[in-house]
This record gives sequence, structure tokens and C-alpha cells, in this order.
Amino acid sequence: MRNTSDLTKLTAIFFVAKSAQYSLLLLSPSSPFDTSTQLLLSQLAPNSSSSSRLYNKLLSWDAAFFIKNMLHAPSPPQYEHEYAFSPLWSGLVSQLVSRLSPDPPPHNLHRLLLSALLLQLALHYFSVILLYFLTLQTFKQNILKFHRPHDLALKTAILFIFSSAAGFLTSIYSEPLSFALAFLGIYARQLSISYDLYANLNCHWPRLPVYTLLSTACFSLASLNRSNCILLGLYYLFDSFNLARSK
Repeated sequence: MRNTSDLTKLTAIFFVAKSAQYSLLLLSPSSPFDTSTQLLLSQLAPNSSSSSRLYNKLLSWDAAFFIKNMLHAPSPPQYEHEYAFSPLWSGLVSQLVSRLSPDPPPHNLHRLLLSALLLQLALHYFSVILLYFLTLQTFKQNILKFHRPHDLALKTAILFIFSSAAGFLTSIYSEPLSFALAFLGIYARQLSISYDLYANLNCHWPRLPVYTLLSTACFSLASLNRSNCILLGLYYLFDSFNLARSK
């Protein structure tokens, strides 16, 4: 019952927060300092003058490179520096649109943008829920005997909704995909280990495939999406060291 109540609160807070963020976006100036978006739109969507204001606000800065990669997927990026803008995320959105839309590539810009926005919103929401259960799993049986894990999990998830990365979580950036993959991989790891009263690491061997296969797949895809996620590999080094120390 407590989980259901908390998830209801998180869902309501998530949609209120997103509504507020997009309202601020719509009220923001329609002539941004960065003009690269307008130059790109003049090439990709020359007849979209009625929607150009909204496009400018959603496709500012790096988002312009993401939408360009999405429009060209599954072909590789045109220029070398465009590989930095996650061909994995761009290809995922492009494939989603290809399966849901009867139009062949190149895709309609508005449909592609809307699909990317909906997908990143779904991934952010999924990450919030994952973080709630990850926090709950981490602290419900920890050696510090934290007696209110549900409160901690709820507050952690709420803070993540209002993350300082909000600017990257309202457009079509690749961060939400890495959040979801990283949290899922860490959750798989948490399900497979525990600590005793002496802080020794215990590995639940029947759940070893969950740790070795699921977490590895999630961390690998997260790293392909954003290269800094390679630091998630530190979990394996940490666990290997603790397992060796406890023998």
C-alpha cells in the first residue's frame, strides 16, 4: 500500500513539474541568442513558419545536432563531431518513428520531434520510478538500520524530478536514456548482493545472471549512449575488491 501511495504522489508531482517547465518554455523569448537552430530549420523544415517559434525553443544548442542525427538515421552522422550526439539515441527514436509511421525516411520533422519528446518523457518518468525502488532496495536492509526507507526513497525520487538537469530533460537530449539504463543496471546489482553486520559483501549466487548479464547490458548501452557512463564499471571493481577482502 505504501508503495502504491508513493507512486501516485510521484506521478502527480512529475506531471505538475513537467507542465510548469513546458509553460516556462512557452513563455520564454522566441528569439534565442543561438541562431544555429534557425539556420538548421530553414533547411530541414522551410515551410514550418507557424511552428518555428516552438521548434526554436525545443531545438536550441545541442538539440539541433540530435534532431539532425535522427533525421539521417540509420545512416551515420554526416560530420565527425556529430558522433558526440549519441547515434544510439538518435537511431532509437528514428526506428520508433519508422515503426509507428507509414512515411518512409526522411521523416517529418514535427513527427520526429514529438516522438523524441514523448520518448524522453517516458524514460525520465521510468527513471524516477526506478530510482524510488533502487533507494528502497538499498536502504531497507542496510547495516545502518535506516528505519524509514520509504520516506528516503520518496524524497530522493522527488529531488530527481526537480533535478538541475531540467534543461536537458525537457528537450530531446540523450540523458534520460542513460539515466534509465544506469538505474536499471544498479538495481540489478542491488538485487544480487547484500552486506552483513561487518560490512562484508555477500553475493546471492542464484541471482548472479541478473548481476552479470542484465547490469552489464545496461551499463554497456548506457556507455554507448553517453561515454561518461563508462564510470559505472567502478561498481564491478568495488564489488570484486570487497568479495576478495571478505574471503
